[in-house]
Amino acid sequence: MFGWFKRKKQPETYMDAFIESLYGSNAKKTANVLEAIALANTELLLGRFDKKEITDLATALDNGPVPYSTHDPATSVALRLLRKAAKEVRWGLMEVQLTARLKVISWAGEGKVVIPLAEAFEHILYKEYHPDHLA
Repeated sequence: MFGWFKRKKQPETYMDAFIESLYGSNAKKTANVLEAIALANTELLLGRFDKKEITDLATALDNGPVPYSTHDPATSVALRLLRKAAKEVRWGLMEVQLTARLKVISWAGEGKVVIPLAEAFEHILYKEYHPDHLA
């Protein structure tokens, strides 16, 4: 009668449920992939990684189902590349990963990156680059 007892439409897949839990039920993709590539390259990775690899990763994320903001794929790309590089050249990337962690914390505080992604970024890079693991 008044719509009081209408059931909320349930997400169709687990991915839909995951996306809804992070971004809300009416989330729309707002990412500018070119800007995300530039942010990842310059602000998070300080120009130390191959731009083609950054572009390929950001484009793949943009083609996926997650309704990222512009800063989310930049963060995801940086996390993937820094994590991969931690196994090979940790010492050479200490400044880069510290700068990236501070920037992502700032973006999360400004609402530019979803909190779970920012927390994962911090947790993983802290673990990968912690001095106890550098020996």
